[in-house]
Amino acid sequence: MTSISAFLTPDHHHCDTLFATAETAVAQGNWPVAAEAWARFHEALRHHFAMEEEVLFPAFEEATGIRDMGPTVVMRHEHVDIKEAVEGIVRYCKGAGSLVGSPRLTHAELKSKGFTTEILAKVESELPA
Repeated sequence: MTSISAFLTPDHHHCDTLFATAETAVAQGNWPVAAEAWARFHEALRHHFAMEEEVLFPAFEEATGIRDMGPTVVMRHEHVDIKEAVEGIVRYCKGAGSLVGSPRLTHAELKSKGFTTEILAKVESELPA
């Protein structure tokens, strides 16, 4: 039987790498690469969640008998929150043409991730109006 680590660790690393690629491309103002990396990350994230929700969580629940409370319930709620946050960011950026006022992704949050004022200005200038 495959261990949980063997099942999920490579996929975690893959998602992390795709996100870092998108983040770096945004910081460099390389919007075509950023858009492609974001699309690949978003797809990988959906795949990862499906692996957990369709394979890992049911196996855990079957093995332990814990179904209505416990870690899988918490993780499913976290997945919903993450999915909503990602979709909210995409909808907001497409519809508003700015990150200013975004309910999920703020300049302060991006600055905490290393984005400078100059990079944020570049991001803002490149968003569709």
